[in-house]
Amino acid sequence: MSEQFSRRQALAMAGAAGLVAAASPALGAADWDKPFDVHAHMEPGTPDYAPFGTLTQMVNQHYQERLDYMDRNGIVRSAVSAGYRYRRGEGIVNTRAMNDMIAGLVAKNPQRLPVGIGVVQVSDGDLSLRELERMAKELKLRGVGWHHADEGAYIDNPFMRPLLRQVQALGLIPFIHVREREYENWWRLDVLAGEFPDLTIVAMSGITTTDDREHGVDIMKRRKNLLMDTAPAIYGGDQFLPDLVKRVGADRVLFGTDSNPTLTLEVIRRSSLSDEDKKKILSGNTAKLFGQPA
Repeated sequence: MSEQFSRRQALAMAGAAGLVAAASPALGAADWDKPFDVHAHMEPGTPDYAPFGTLTQMVNQHYQERLDYMDRNGIVRSAVSAGYRYRRGEGIVNTRAMNDMIAGLVAKNPQRLPVGIGVVQVSDGDLSLRELERMAKELKLRGVGWHHADEGAYIDNPFMRPLLRQVQALGLIPFIHVREREYENWWRLDVLAGEFPDLTIVAMSGITTTDDREHGVDIMKRRKNLLMDTAPAIYGGDQFLPDLVKRVGADRVLFGTDSNPTLTLEVIRRSSLSDEDKKKILSGNTAKLFGQPA
């Protein structure tokens, strides 16, 4: 846990070892079908989410598995996100290790894994504010995610305000999971989106049930700073997707699988959406969000 890490060091290590791989777009894919997965969590690779191991060990737990998953499904690029079910016996030290792992994965293959999304905990208070600064300035991560139910905190917990102010000041993008359950209700995100109208917030996993879908769409129509992803399932499948696009716009929907390509990627591919809208959802919107090539 004491292993120190910086993005510059990781890039040097990766390059020296010849590990920075070239991108491998799906051969023969249509121009619109070059997916950029925005929803991919990396957890410690043991049944009890521990021990963490060294940085190299943590990166290697996920690297090849992630690329194999992408290649099987014709996914060209993927953001990589810190998971939320890691052991926290050492508090912020464990969180830093997770963020180091994410930066290490990006450094190892910036063509296929160009974007890292870190994690901080509401319960770590001011330590999380400092970790956000490290994530943005040293690790060069682009976003930060929360799965509030895993921490037992509400989306609109009072300390989310200073956290989101810091996120906004640092130019990070917040990714917040929403479900129709106590800690992660859409209406709680509605509150935060209203208080931070100039901050783009991505609602994750928010269209997996009828209630999620309808509440989420209504809130997104009112809160123009909200985007949503498609993981882990698009409730209603390809029959619902055109209606979603009609109601909130193709520009506000991001492709994500959360390791479930059948109920996300394949739904988009076989939908009746135009090629232009499919391209926006599968890759264009995420590339634009992160300032990546289209």
